[in-house]
Amino acid sequence: MTPLEEDLVFCSGTRLGGSFREVVDCAAAGGFKAISIWPSQLEIDRKAGLSAADMRDVLAARGLAVLEIEPLLSWVPGEFLPEFARNRAGDPPEVFLDWAVELGAPGILATDGFGAECGFAALADAFANLCDRAADRGLRVEFEFLPWSSIPDVASSARFLDRVDRANAGIVLDAIHFHRGSSDLDQLAAFPGERIFGVQLCDAPAEPVLEDLALDCMHNRLLPGEGVIPLVDIVRTLDRIGYRGPMGAEIFSDALNDLPASEVGERAARATRALLAQARRDGSAAPR
Repeated sequence: MTPLEEDLVFCSGTRLGGSFREVVDCAAAGGFKAISIWPSQLEIDRKAGLSAADMRDVLAARGLAVLEIEPLLSWVPGEFLPEFARNRAGDPPEVFLDWAVELGAPGILATDGFGAECGFAALADAFANLCDRAADRGLRVEFEFLPWSSIPDVASSARFLDRVDRANAGIVLDAIHFHRGSSDLDQLAAFPGERIFGVQLCDAPAEPVLEDLALDCMHNRLLPGEGVIPLVDIVRTLDRIGYRGPMGAEIFSDALNDLPASEVGERAARATRALLAQARRDGSAAPR
């Protein structure tokens, strides 16, 4: 599944802590065509008696698909993790891979959430192993760089994918991680568009609200157009390098999360569509 720019993806972090049904309700209210989803959100509904087949029916009834199961952290071997993180990596890869197959998602999203304490080559080899396991099930793996991790930006992501050397491996570009880290538009302009599997859009204030950047990114994002991230330039650069994949709205926000599901979906969709329209208004974007 490769949604066009008008077929937006509702990223489940925009309803952090919500159930599968809540994420679906948000997405449907905003006219999104796909969602990402966390295993923890799926388990809320599974424990309430909803099977994977039931979930597929719910999605079909609302005209939605699942784009990815995210975020996988436990692909990094335990001995590579900082000691504080070894019991915090969450579900094993099999949980993500199984859910992707059961819900018809084309892939999973993985990231180095804690900052692996190993060499670049060892981390790439571990990711290649994950990609091979996913390929056995016909799935792709999206890698999301994080500014506080061992793969902090677009440039290091390019080197990482070169080392991994798997056809089913690509990156996800999250706007706030791009902005808060060492990425820049020149790095993005040099990156092959076909190796980007997804984009997550949000905005942010000029300075982080919290001292812990990872925590701040989980609580204080803004709707596109409400902050200082150069989103128009990012979208135009993505168009110029030939990116033709999905555009997601991922707005981790305590303020947004407190609103009713319908309002969350509507506001996220309206702001994201306005951003895309602004970026392409002068005809600078490549045809999609």
